[in-house]
Amino acid sequence: MKKDYRMTDPRLTAICFRANKKEYEVILQQFKNSTFSRLAQFTRAKVLGRTINVKYRNASVDDFLMEMIPLKKALFKLIEDVKQSNNGWKPDQQKILIEKIDLVIEKLINIFNICSRV
Repeated sequence: MKKDYRMTDPRLTAICFRANKKEYEVILQQFKNSTFSRLAQFTRAKVLGRTINVKYRNASVDDFLMEMIPLKKALFKLIEDVKQSNNGWKPDQQKILIEKIDLVIEKLINIFNICSRV
C-alpha cells in the first residue's frame, strides 16, 4: 500500500486562496512590517493565530541615514583621494586632514547613536 505523504508531512499539503488587489496589498504591507523573511511563513503564522513580531522603525533615524550614508561615502572617497594625490599635499597636511575627516565621521556616528535612542 502506498503511503500518503501529504497527511504525514504538513509542508506537503498546500492551502490556496484568492485575494483581490486591495486584500493582497494589505497582506503584503503587514508582511513587510513583520520579521518574517518569507510570505509563506507569515501567512502560516497569521492563519494559525501565532504571534507575529512587527518591526518598528524610527522614521527620523531612517531619514538621517539616507542623508548621512552618501556623506560618509564622500568622506571616505576624499580620504582616498588625499592619500593618492601628489599635487602639493605635505604628509603633515594629509595627516591633519585625514584626522579631521575621521573626527567628522566619529561625530556623525555619535549623532546617529543619540537619534536612535530617542
